[in-house]
Amino acid sequence: MLKENVLPHLLIADDLEWQFKTGVGRARQGRNRVKGSIRELELMAANLRLGGENRAADELDGDIMAMLEKKICRKIINRSRKEQKMLHMGPA
Repeated sequence: MLKENVLPHLLIADDLEWQFKTGVGRARQGRNRVKGSIRELELMAANLRLGGENRAADELDGDIMAMLEKKICRKIINRSRKEQKMLHMGPA
């Protein structure tokens, strides 16, 4: 049984569209811009698959993977820059 004040976990495409329209799926717009656009691409890919266009959906999945790889690489680069900065500062 669901609690009254809790939104259930939504899995179907129509509910995801509702989340995007109402802004429920967007938390901290500036920081999670890539995350939101990935979700939108996943929604588009799901709609294409439902329509029977698997090739276009596979291309979108490739775009999603490229965005995720870019985001992960950016995090690793920033982390290594911070570590290098701490090494060059030396003991206080």
